[in-house]
Amino acid sequence: MHMRTSFSQLFANPLVVRIYVFTMIAGFLNGIPDVIFNFYLLGLGYGSEVTGEMASLVRVSGFVFGIPIGIAVDRIGSVRTLQIGAAANIMVWAVLLLAPNILVLQIAYFCSGTFFTIATVAGITALSGIGSIADRAQLVGFNFTIITVMGFVGSLVAGFLPSQIAPLLGVGPTDVPAYRATLAILVIASAVALLPLVGLSKKISIFHSDRGVQGDDEHSVPLSKVVVMTIGYFVVGCAGGILHPFLNVYFRDAYALPDATIGVVVATFTLLMGVGGVLGGRLVTRFGVRTVVVVAGILCLPFCLGLLSNQMIIAMAGYFVVCLLIGMVFPYMDMMLFQAVATRQRGVVKSISTMAWSIGWAIAAYGSGQIQAHGDWQLLIILSACGYAGCGLAFGLIPFKAVTMRATGKS
Repeated sequence: MHMRTSFSQLFANPLVVRIYVFTMIAGFLNGIPDVIFNFYLLGLGYGSEVTGEMASLVRVSGFVFGIPIGIAVDRIGSVRTLQIGAAANIMVWAVLLLAPNILVLQIAYFCSGTFFTIATVAGITALSGIGSIADRAQLVGFNFTIITVMGFVGSLVAGFLPSQIAPLLGVGPTDVPAYRATLAILVIASAVALLPLVGLSKKISIFHSDRGVQGDDEHSVPLSKVVVMTIGYFVVGCAGGILHPFLNVYFRDAYALPDATIGVVVATFTLLMGVGGVLGGRLVTRFGVRTVVVVAGILCLPFCLGLLSNQMIIAMAGYFVVCLLIGMVFPYMDMMLFQAVATRQRGVVKSISTMAWSIGWAIAAYGSGQIQAHGDWQLLIILSACGYAGCGLAFGLIPFKAVTMRATGKS
């Protein structure tokens, strides 16, 4: 049995420190468009169909580039892959803000989704190469908490920035120049995100205290089985994509909230996911990973349906709980998947899971945009609630057996 390393010891690892700093900046970066980008598109004169298409495109990139990114992680290293992704993201957002037409805008936003996939696949793969099972759960869970808490900060700041920038530009707080200036911060944040990765070695030697160096004695798992194990990722992608990217529009339409208030609400959603990640770690220690993921997913159903209420307080409170529960699911379903595959497969396997999640999100977001054109928010809420419950059931029914070792036959 392997003892759990103290967090102070894990934090002394320079790789952990650098990735956590990168994660902080990347989380802040991701929080800004969550609040602003849909409003920016609407300000440009595009309708809900286009916002749905854009939310779909940003996740389709994860599907298209998922396997190549996984191969890059396994061949050139997770750190080098992160460095390339962070550098490319600077150029992507610069192009996006200067896009002369919808085609260029779509291409740039599509490419921006690749950075999310790189940060997810490469960052988690790097952290999963340190210590024992307990150490990895601790590291990945805390990484999720960092990115969500910083997403909270980004969303909170983004909600107030247009009204602060608008007077300087001589425009209104809901005018396109105010939104564009707010999104320009993403170019700066992308450049800063690259700094903690500068100077790190191109390859990191992976050593697991329970598996040895590179897991050389492990049996590889057939990709057909991996695909089956990622069904839950597809389902939760559908559940999130059909509603979550459009909550800012929903709260404006349903409750006539101003942008600043919506920014606080969306930021709080993100913060609660981070809190859920911390609570989930404690519950996993007591009840096990599968139990926490299954129960949290199923419990999303009744609380998500709270959005159907005409009372804003009930609707928000219900979704606050949903975000808390989602935070208990996301970091730990990766732990179930990683323990069921060989160490050397983790880059590609994480890519496949990200692809499954991305295509689910993309399909649902596109369909959501079409449904929103008819104003049927109730249907979207019900579908999302059922999707989260379906995710919990999927992770409960699909077997995740620990990978076996060639030499010893032990799990």
